[in-house]
Amino acid sequence: MEIDPDQAARVVWIYEQYAAGNSCQAIAAGLNREHVRGPRGGTWAVSALYGSPNKGSGVLNNELYIGRYIWNRSQWVKDPDSHKRVRVERPRNEWHIVERPDLRIVTDELWQAARARIGTRRTGTSAQSGKPLCRRTIGRASRSLFGGLMRCGLCNGAVVVVDATHYGCAAHKDRGPSVCAGVRVQRNATNARLLSAVKDDLLTPQSLAEMQAAVSRALVDQQRDLSDAAKRTHARVCELDREIENLVSAVASMGISPALAARLETAELERKRLTAPSPLDKAAITAIQDVGARYRRLVMDLENSIAKQPERARQLLSKLIGKIQIVPVGDQVFAELDTGPEQLLLAAGGSFDVWLRGQDFFQESPRFVKQAPYSTREFA
Repeated sequence: MEIDPDQAARVVWIYEQYAAGNSCQAIAAGLNREHVRGPRGGTWAVSALYGSPNKGSGVLNNELYIGRYIWNRSQWVKDPDSHKRVRVERPRNEWHIVERPDLRIVTDELWQAARARIGTRRTGTSAQSGKPLCRRTIGRASRSLFGGLMRCGLCNGAVVVVDATHYGCAAHKDRGPSVCAGVRVQRNATNARLLSAVKDDLLTPQSLAEMQAAVSRALVDQQRDLSDAAKRTHARVCELDREIENLVSAVASMGISPALAARLETAELERKRLTAPSPLDKAAITAIQDVGARYRRLVMDLENSIAKQPERARQLLSKLIGKIQIVPVGDQVFAELDTGPEQLLLAAGGSFDVWLRGQDFFQESPRFVKQAPYSTREFA
């Protein structure tokens, strides 16, 4: 490893800005405004500056900048349930730490000045002193109804809670206006208007009737397909019965051989597969016909969860509304919701859900509902 002078100068600048009291949002915005490439070649975000204190990542937590090279902090193991690789932190006594003063970029004075800004809620420790490195809130569940469920109409990034009273574009907040001009809307008004959209558009008798009509069409199409498939299956089973009978007679007269045994086994397995119960049996059809009742229960669950279980309400809303796009139009901002009957069917779920996703009888024709606009004066 060796020091890159240009990048080292940027690192020092970041520490100077942070030690001087500038926020990581402001620092990231400044870097992006000057078109400085981020660590992965893209734009800078707050996470690239804060990083993970436990992993020693992020500019403000990287002790390599003060000439301390650390490895063996963690290992990757495969989760036996999900079969995904998971990072596991190693005990501190297994870390390997080497002093590399030739790689120092940041002075002790600047490092300590940056540390002095960090508040009391901190995670992660220094390899040398064992003291916390950098404050960061990790893994906190969202407490808002729609934060993270909406997308910015300008950059398609997430729209999240940006302060105590507003939703806004996460890219604008964490990366600056040079990355996205951003959208910003008042939280309480947004919650009220989107919930109104659920009640006024998704729960009307017309919407429920459209959903039930879609179910009926699905059942008719499925029954037709099943009838045609049943005829083809019956013909093939008759062929297999004759073939199996001939193979059994051949074995009886000539004796078993590897070729005859293999062909007989193949024919019997195919017959067994063809005569197995249909995946859409009577019980499944009954469940499909009950989709309307399940949908009404889901709506009732939503109304009960909004006040008492906001995270549960968020899950239900993501099913009911699907994609929510926050789009500026002139001096106004609209919320666009995909509220076609297929969204209602998918929200109802049950045994119908998996089957429905594999069908192609729905047309690409979502209905977008534009809610009452926000004046730019309200969120300027």
